[in-house]
Amino acid sequence: MKTSNRAKHVARCLELAILLEVSAHKPGNVSVITNFENTFYSHFLASAVVASSSFEAAAQKGIAVSQGKIDAADVGVGQIIKSCVSDINTWQHGGTRYWAR
Repeated sequence: MKTSNRAKHVARCLELAILLEVSAHKPGNVSVITNFENTFYSHFLASAVVASSSFEAAAQKGIAVSQGKIDAADVGVGQIIKSCVSDINTWQHGGTRYWAR
């Protein structure tokens, strides 16, 4: 499997994991049947989809490390996380049901 296809596969697995986790009813947590005052099931759905590109970027870096193409210190985990959070915040805003316009 090509590196880009492997990275996409990893990103899809992570996206699915978020979708499955939030869809399971767990007392005390947001789920498909339970929202909180300022946090809704739909926030998690949007976050899972939007985060997929950051998951793919992280997977590409991880694959490059495993192949010896880059050093683990050069992955830039903090920047990947920062970009992911920024992307999520662009698409949805916790505490409101309205999506970014």
